[in-house]
Amino acid sequence: MSGREDSLYKLIELRDIIGLQGLDLLWRLLDLDPDTRITASEALQHPFFNEFDETDMEIDQVENIRQNHIGMQPNEVKEYITLLKKNESSLRVDSDYMSKQSMITESMRTILVDWLVDVSIHFEVMCETLHFAISYIDRTLSVLEIEKNKLQLVGVT
Repeated sequence: MSGREDSLYKLIELRDIIGLQGLDLLWRLLDLDPDTRITASEALQHPFFNEFDETDMEIDQVENIRQNHIGMQPNEVKEYITLLKKNESSLRVDSDYMSKQSMITESMRTILVDWLVDVSIHFEVMCETLHFAISYIDRTLSVLEIEKNKLQLVGVT
């Protein structure tokens, strides 16, 4: 099977997991053109998030979490999910954090993220590693003002 066919099958599997709205959001987030790529604020308003009901988890989702955390009972899984959601909302980065940066722009951040994507592909790192790297960059930029000549250093770190 060619790389393109393999990617197509992965997208079909992903569609089955996140649905058509999730796939649409993903495509918009992964748009290679920074001028047409969806912004973080626009992404948060995407219909995909309207479909997700945090209080109503599917049985297979609970069972999947339970299998990945051996020994957890169904009520413990629900407590665990509640804790994760609480932590997620308290640790969420403000969507307009870039407006607080005086020396770097959103375009510069976009270029840095594009560079990280290229590096991650070259070194075949796990998708989760790339996700965490971008998350750390966003968290750093949300609390520290970064000089233009130090931005790539933040990305490398």
